[in-house]
Amino acid sequence: MKYFNKEWYELMQKQFMTDGITQIPDKQYSDKEIEKLYNKELKKEIERACEDYNTPPDDSILKELISGEIEFNPEEWIFVDEENDTIIEPTSKEQVIANLSREHEEALKEFKNRSPFDENEVIEDFKQSYKAMLEIKEYFPKWVYDEVDNRLLALNFLPKSVLKKLQAEEKEINKKFDKIMKEARKVLNKQNVPEEIQNKLSLHDDRITVFEKQGNNYVMNIENYEDKVIQILFEEAEIIELEELDF
Repeated sequence: MKYFNKEWYELMQKQFMTDGITQIPDKQYSDKEIEKLYNKELKKEIERACEDYNTPPDDSILKELISGEIEFNPEEWIFVDEENDTIIEPTSKEQVIANLSREHEEALKEFKNRSPFDENEVIEDFKQSYKAMLEIKEYFPKWVYDEVDNRLLALNFLPKSVLKKLQAEEKEINKKFDKIMKEARKVLNKQNVPEEIQNKLSLHDDRITVFEKQGNNYVMNIENYEDKVIQILFEEAEIIELEELDF
């Protein structure tokens, strides 16, 4: 692909490196100081989890649909019948309201009958997540791992000077990514592709399950989050470059 290639993909993966990062002063951090930061973040995570656990199920969308605050479009709704393992695609507003009401009643019943909050589960999850983050060495550029204690990175902390440098690098990455997207949209808009086809080709995070040559054509099968398969036929196509992504 001319635009959505390996370079584009790698730029996209690096766009939000500094999201969720907390700035800390430039200094050498002792084991005791890092342990203090760990315990502070763990305490905040326990408090967040406890608040979420004790928050009743939200029914705001149901209320807005009933009141007419949000416009009804049947194509935007889908439900899963877990008992029969089937997909339900409602065709009327009444069907959606009925399904949302049933789901909310079930969620509310589970909420009222929930067991007491167990912070030990949160502590263990936090511990395992922290250990997993310690193993990651690919999320940030190599120079970040060379300059910062990985224990701080695992807790989403960066010293001020490192964060500023990384933000500047991220800004340049965003410029390159936006330039590619602008050029790609310009070419796409000239092709007058029907909106119906464009919508069907919104394939973000879908999986390519088949890509094979059939005569002078190439066939690509893509599986979406609903386990539906979309088949794309490239007629009289030719592969001019094969790029391998590092996963």
